Amino acid sequence: KQYPTFPFTMRNFEDSRSRLGITECVRTNLVQPYPILSEKQGEFVAQFKFTVIIHPKATIQITGLPLDMSSVCPSTQISDSELNSLLSTKFNGVL
Repeated sequence: KQYPTFPFTMRNFEDSRSRLGITECVRTNLVQPYPILSEKQGEFVAQFKFTVIIHPKATIQITGLPLDMSSVCPSTQISDSELNSLLSTKFNGVL
């Protein structure tokens, strides 16, 4: 009841019963843990995750916040042309 949406952190659970319940959910693949990420000291990293439904004629975003990519300024560029082509595919699916 306290965490109706994901993600949440295990340190927010005070009692061992809740921790055991989440452990069982992970074991049975009802929830998936997010990996712990770390970067070089002094570096900044941003992650943007969302869930989509992929149909033959449309891709529909069903979770996540809208992201204006014009405000994103990466410090490095992707040189793989096939990956760049995929990343430049227009996404029209925000609900």
